[in-house]
Amino acid sequence: MTRMPPAWHDDDRSPNYAHLRAPFAETPFVFDAGALETLCRLTGFRPRGVKILFGLRGCALVDPAEVGAWRNAVRLREARPDHRVPRCVLGVWDRPVGRVIAWPGSTVPNADHMRRQAAAPDRRVANMLAPGMHPYVVGPHAPDGRPVEEGAFQLDRTVEVPVWRSLDAAGYDLACRFDICAPEDNIHAAGWPGDGLEFSSAGCQTLPGRHQPPADPTGDYAAFRRAAGLSPTPDLAETGLAFDYLLVTGRHLQLVAEHWAVPGLARLLPGSSGPEVRLLQDALVSQGRIADWGFTAGVFNGFTAKAVYDWQASRGRTADGVLRPEEAELLGFVLKWPG
Repeated sequence: MTRMPPAWHDDDRSPNYAHLRAPFAETPFVFDAGALETLCRLTGFRPRGVKILFGLRGCALVDPAEVGAWRNAVRLREARPDHRVPRCVLGVWDRPVGRVIAWPGSTVPNADHMRRQAAAPDRRVANMLAPGMHPYVVGPHAPDGRPVEEGAFQLDRTVEVPVWRSLDAAGYDLACRFDICAPEDNIHAAGWPGDGLEFSSAGCQTLPGRHQPPADPTGDYAAFRRAAGLSPTPDLAETGLAFDYLLVTGRHLQLVAEHWAVPGLARLLPGSSGPEVRLLQDALVSQGRIADWGFTAGVFNGFTAKAVYDWQASRGRTADGVLRPEEAELLGFVLKWPG
């Protein structure tokens, strides 16, 4: 078993970037609510509610003055994700008003937890949540050996989603295990006294700050909760409130923000819904790759993602569970969403 520290693999081997076929770009870019709307159209995401949570994997805020401030637009730049320090952006999109607010954070597991997964390959210890639009509800974060942290955001346990598991702790590439499960990938505070980690995560999405019950949450995490509309002091009455969490890479958002109407950016991935997803599922059912009971018609769930992954692997294509326009044509339909 290798003991090399986690690395971010080349883009053509990355579950996050292989489908984009675009190089790393250090040039800052501007994104606003319009870019998020366009990305949703191109991916068939249909976010519900007023406040939409988002995570941008491999991304950084350019101007410190824009951290934690409601803006019509925010300047970002691409950054290589890291399993030791946070190099992602998390925020809230106020959809009716057309504003966004963002903070630095992490959407990948910490290297310490990856090593624990490598030491127990038969168990589900650590994972990297696949990009997509995922359903979350307000609920407790219950880490082992620590008090329950009420008022966190829980990935809906009734929904099976795709995650990636690295069994050698060397990082995540397309050779890792593509696992369909209901992981406990919450959104919570990053820190805890004495753990020695920049952020504590086995797959959760984290923001700087602490939550040490019975004290209230602190730091950027506390501000994130308030921006989502939650009370500063976690309130059990808010348990079960539903939120959609839009998780994509900074590069994906940059391509959309800078090119807008490019049909080639259309994708089907976890959280997509609509007639195109139904056509995809019909094609997979006809090939015997997905059982009639294994999906909700027109909703791209974990079982649909696994069927796409298996079909891609069988055709010698890049297998990541994300459907591109050219693959839709091979399956007999067209991704018609606007660019």
